[in-house]
Amino acid sequence: MKRIKMTQKTNETIREGFDNFISRKNYENVSPNTVKTYSLHFEVFMKFINNEKMLLEEIDTKTIGNFIIHLRTNRKCKDATIKSYIGTLRAFLYNCMDNGEIEEFRIKMPKCKTIAKECYTKEELQILIKKPQSNSFVEFRTWFYINLLYGTGMRLESALRLKIKDINLSGQTITLYNTKSRITQTIQIDTALQRIIKEYLSIRKGEPEDYLLCDDCGNPIKKRTLQDSLARYNKSRGITKTSSHLFRHTFSTAYIGATGNIIDLQRRLGHKSSTTTENYIRTYVPDFDENFDEISPLAWLYGAKNKTNKINMKQNRKRA
Repeated sequence: MKRIKMTQKTNETIREGFDNFISRKNYENVSPNTVKTYSLHFEVFMKFINNEKMLLEEIDTKTIGNFIIHLRTNRKCKDATIKSYIGTLRAFLYNCMDNGEIEEFRIKMPKCKTIAKECYTKEELQILIKKPQSNSFVEFRTWFYINLLYGTGMRLESALRLKIKDINLSGQTITLYNTKSRITQTIQIDTALQRIIKEYLSIRKGEPEDYLLCDDCGNPIKKRTLQDSLARYNKSRGITKTSSHLFRHTFSTAYIGATGNIIDLQRRLGHKSSTTTENYIRTYVPDFDENFDEISPLAWLYGAKNKTNKINMKQNRKRA
């Protein structure tokens, strides 16, 4: 049965309503990156409305439909981008509905073509993980960064906020305190990455409270600097793909291809459900695998043997 809600006319402008929405999101401790995205999307919507005095209650399905047409026709946005804009608008308006600021109405998400991301190939990964022979710390750090991302599937933002103390080499785990979901997450690492981290720390040095990734003076590194370093590193090796996030996608594809265990992958990535592997998870339950080297994508690149494949080969020979 639908819950009865009281709606009061407030004569709020759209911007006033959005400011209240952002205040509520900040109170709920929503990620600053999410709030920033909300704000950027909202400004595009307000530019489309072109009326700062327009009331919140004047927004309807026709307004949203015209905004979608504007995004597609005038701004030439791709389907996924349009879906992101409408997702922000829907979050804002549904929140206003829940707080009785406007009457309820349904907001349909636009259909979006699903385009499979092109992962790094095994050949490209083999080139990228080949250890640099130069004496450049920046190049060495970028090599380490690539191994870290592909070996764990973590996000760029999590890697940037990782501190030396967050790494437990003896236990072969890394604890992420700064995740997109704001939930502390513990992930397992394989012996190949364990060895690489040891080598990196022997050169990087630093105190437990220092950030793991740093510039060549030991200072915390900026996101753009790290992204630029990765782009130069990859292009110098003939790799046109330069995305940090693509390592997470490549890790996911390789992991699910090897294990078929989407629930385990879901936990390792910190997702809520299998629909992002799907939406983002609230709790992480460590379920560490004694044979993690046999299913770790990074370990395979460094020559670890996969017992699962061996077993399957034996079974296939028996059937033959």
